[in-house]
Order: sequence, then C-alpha cells, then structure tokens
Amino acid sequence: MFLPEQEYLSIAERVPICCVDLLIQHKSKLLLVHRKSTEPIGGVWATPGGRIYKNETWDEAVKRKASEELGLQVNIVQQLKSYVFFIDAKIPSGFHTITTLFLCELCDPNSDFPEIRCDDTMDDVKWVGRTEKIENVATVVQQMLEDAVTMIEDRRKT
Repeated sequence: MFLPEQEYLSIAERVPICCVDLLIQHKSKLLLVHRKSTEPIGGVWATPGGRIYKNETWDEAVKRKASEELGLQVNIVQQLKSYVFFIDAKIPSGFHTITTLFLCELCDPNSDFPEIRCDDTMDDVKWVGRTEKIENVATVVQQMLEDAVTMIEDRRKT
C-alpha cells in the first residue's frame, strides 16, 4: 500500500519504519545506488531498498524493491542481518529505521551485467568489487558492506 508523503511522514514521526535492503551480487560485484540529496539517506552511495508495505512479506518486499527501483528480477540467496539506525532528515525527530539486509543474485546469474533503470529516488548506480574502497557511502551502508563481505566469505568456506 502506497502512502501519500505527508501521511508517511506523520507515521514516521511516531514509529520506526521497517525496511529491507538489498545487496545484489553478480560476478563478484555488488550493486550500489546513489540516492538523490532529497532522500532520507541522500547524496551518498547506498544499497537499494526501502520500506515494507503492510501485509507484505520480506521476500515480496525484496523482489518489489529490485523491480521498482532498478528494473531487475532477483533471487534471495540469504537473509544476512538486521540493523537499527537513525537519520536526521525530513521530520523534526528524524527517522528511526529497522532494516534487514538480504543477499540477492540476478535471476539469470550467467547473464552479462544488465542495464539498470534508476527510479526517481536515485541518480546513479554502480557495480563495485567486494573489497573496493568506496568514497561517500552512507555510514550504515559501510557497516552493511563490511558485515556482508565477512558473511559471504564465511559462507564460501563452508
């Protein structure tokens, strides 16, 4: 269910926002999006994702965000970790966000790197190496990337 912006901000003023974040991997690269400066985590590199709608499962939210934000079809590989963070943006009390990070892959893992469609919340996308140093990345996303790389490497060892 889509909420008008004012209604959403009114809710966000009172309760935490539940979200999903997608770490999409393809051929040993990870996909990052550059959020527009008007977004709550704006002007920085971040993972694709966003809020979960009422009556929507995590899996449905992940697949919807990949399709809506990027025009991609993904499979969920693993639910990685949940994070709680606060953003001083858009509303007086700031956003209180609870998000769960999912490791995803393209539905066709043998394809070349697909053309990606940016939605209206972002102005760029890029594929980065797992250990590549990324400038201007959101603090929480930097932690997500570090955690995910460790978990991916641990997963490969088993």
